[in-house]
Amino acid sequence: MSHKASISSVVSRSAALLAEQGWASVDHCLADDWAGALASECQLLEEAGMLRPHCFEFQATAGERCEYRHPGRSFVDLDGAEAVEDLALAPNLSSFAREAAVPLAEALVEQLPWLALAGSMGDVSQVQVKLQLTKGPAGSAPCHYDTSETAPRRQITWLLYLSTDWKPEFGAELVIQPFLGSRVAVTPCFNRGVMFLSDRILHYSLPPSREGQAHPRWLLTVWLEGELVDAPRGEAWPPLLQRLLAPAVYSKEYLSSLECSMPDGPALRALRAAQEEEIRSLQEDEEFAEMLPDLREAAHQTPTDLGMCEAERPRELKRKRMEVDKTGPYAEQGLETDEPQPPLSN
Repeated sequence: MSHKASISSVVSRSAALLAEQGWASVDHCLADDWAGALASECQLLEEAGMLRPHCFEFQATAGERCEYRHPGRSFVDLDGAEAVEDLALAPNLSSFAREAAVPLAEALVEQLPWLALAGSMGDVSQVQVKLQLTKGPAGSAPCHYDTSETAPRRQITWLLYLSTDWKPEFGAELVIQPFLGSRVAVTPCFNRGVMFLSDRILHYSLPPSREGQAHPRWLLTVWLEGELVDAPRGEAWPPLLQRLLAPAVYSKEYLSSLECSMPDGPALRALRAAQEEEIRSLQEDEEFAEMLPDLREAAHQTPTDLGMCEAERPRELKRKRMEVDKTGPYAEQGLETDEPQPPLSN
C-alpha cells in the first residue's frame, strides 16, 4: 500500500466518528512496513542526540523569569526545510510532513469539507509535525486543548504512537474528555492513531505505571490549521466557551494532571498557583458563578477520580490498571475503553 493510500484509509476510518463525536481512534493506522520504519528511526534520533528537552519559562515567587527543562519529555520538530536537512539519518520521519500530513489534510478536505483545512494541495507550510519522547515517572501531559492563544488556528490533531513494545499494563493512557461528555482512556499501543478536533477536545495523559516508567513512549503528532476554528456546529456550548470554562468545570482533573506531569519544585508550584488563580477567577466571575455548579454536576455524573497520582514522590497510581480489551469499561476508573463511542449529545 502506498503512503498516500495508507493515509486515505486512516481518514476513511476516522471521518464519521470525527464528525459525530469530535475524535476517533484507529488501530493498525499505517501500513506495517511504514510504521515499523518510523519506529526504528526514533531510536536512531535519540542515539544521535537530535532530541531537545521540553523547556518553558515560568515566573518564580520572587518575580524573576526562570527556565525549566523537563526531565521526562523531549522532542524534535519534523516540519520545515531545516528538519529535512538535519535528519538525513531518518528519511521516513524527515519526510513525514510531505508524505503524511499533506495527504491527511487533502483527504480530510475531501471527506469533511466543513473543516476548511489549510495545508492541502501540497502546501507543507500550514502543517506542524513533532516527534515526542516521554519516559520516567513524570512522563505525562496535563489537561489542555491544542487550540490556544499561541496556536489559534489549530483545527485537527493527529497522534500516532510508535513504541513497538508498549503494553496496556504500562499505563500512560491518553484521556479524551469531550466537554460534558464521556471520558475515555486510550492505551498508546504501537501504530494506534488518534485524531480529534483541536478546538473542542480536552485531553491529557496519565502517568506510566511503575513497570512502564522504564519504557520510552514515542509519539508522532501532526497539527493541521483551519479557517473555521471555533465555528459553531450545533453544540449547546460553543468551543470557545468550552475552553474558557473547562478549567473550572474540570478543576480536579486540571490540578491532578498538572501534579503528575512534572517533579515537585519551583516550576510546578508556579504553574499550580497560576492554574488555581485561573480556576478561582472563573468561580468568582458573576456571569459564570450561577452556571458552574450545574456544569460540574453534569460533567461529574461519570466518575472523576482517576486515581492519577499521590501527592508524595515517587508518584504511584492509586488505581489498578485494567487492560483495554474492547469488551468493557475501565470499571475501577470510571473510564470507557477506546472502542469507538456513540455520538455525543452535547
